[in-house]
Amino acid sequence: DRELYSPTPGQMDGDPGWIKKIRNFLGRSLLGVGPRIYDGRYGHPAAVVIVYSNEAKENQLGISASLLVEHGAVSEVIAGKMAEGAKERCGADLSIAVTGIAGPDGGNHQTPVGMVCFGLATSHATETGCFQFAGSRASIRARAVTYALDLLRRSLLLEIG
Repeated sequence: DRELYSPTPGQMDGDPGWIKKIRNFLGRSLLGVGPRIYDGRYGHPAAVVIVYSNEAKENQLGISASLLVEHGAVSEVIAGKMAEGAKERCGADLSIAVTGIAGPDGGNHQTPVGMVCFGLATSHATETGCFQFAGSRASIRARAVTYALDLLRRSLLLEIG
């Protein structure tokens, strides 16, 4: 666990505790199902946006109702739009979005329980991906958090590269 999130010495501008701060913050909240936005200080949350309903995705993140109908709330397109919307509306440098179905109910043949989609919006690009996680609700959520934290870690390492 420690190795997954620990950068090599000196990589974080003399602040080796920055990733621990992020991990502690996100781990306590289990990342929720919404974006986490970080400002240029790496590790200090600028804002936290948690949206569950499609209406909240429309109102708080600016996602169009037609996109939600066309792609579904749990999709790469929506995860990317969530991250972009949060980044733009909060004036952040980086945003991570997570949308999925942890179960035990709520899945269907198109979006089964365990399907989780991620979006990462930076000043350079937006990356998205969906994964199928197995296990209990707690296990699916924990795996999604681990993946999101690693996505964040890799993005920050590229930024300071």
